[in-house]
Amino acid sequence: MRAVNSISRLAALAVACTLSYTSTASAEGGFYWGGGFGLSSAESLPAPGFPFGASDTFPVVGITAGYRVDGANHFWAAEADTDISFGSDFVGNSGSSCPVYADGPYYCTHNATLRLRGVFGMPINSNYEGFGSVGLVAVRGTSAIGPTVQADAVNTGYTLSAGVQRATARGLARAELIYDRADTVRTNNGGYAPQYEALTLKISLLF
Repeated sequence: MRAVNSISRLAALAVACTLSYTSTASAEGGFYWGGGFGLSSAESLPAPGFPFGASDTFPVVGITAGYRVDGANHFWAAEADTDISFGSDFVGNSGSSCPVYADGPYYCTHNATLRLRGVFGMPINSNYEGFGSVGLVAVRGTSAIGPTVQADAVNTGYTLSAGVQRATARGLARAELIYDRADTVRTNNGGYAPQYEALTLKISLLF
């Protein structure tokens, strides 16, 4: 997947920045919400019978809302998480930009991702919490149904993530690496079935 090495390096830097905040409060149970920014490296795998796929790297703005329940040395949360992308333009394996000439029925643009997920975490020490999540994902964008023709596309699948967070004077700072795999097509797309997967690094501030 393109730009995975860059995202891995950014992940290490993001975690370091997140953990550098001065902690003045602790995370608490109950409702929370917030937002953040991220970078996604996405790939649209070829539909059955087509050898060509496409890929793209693009920035996203995220919105998160959830409800947290604390245990003795762990926490659970139910969470809705949305990413909205800007400047998404997939490039095919042949090197051609999708709107110019698509050599397969793959995703051309990503518009938004919605995740509904369960989160489980526990303290790493007195300041930091580690967590993971698993859930369902829906992806919306456009896919090619001809060399120069696109149509709305919606795919669903599963999502996984791992991250670290800590309470700060400004809120709960979170750094997270998210994997989305959406292979089930919910729109016709001219009879084709493009697939979608992405790795996203996201930094959020929750209240």
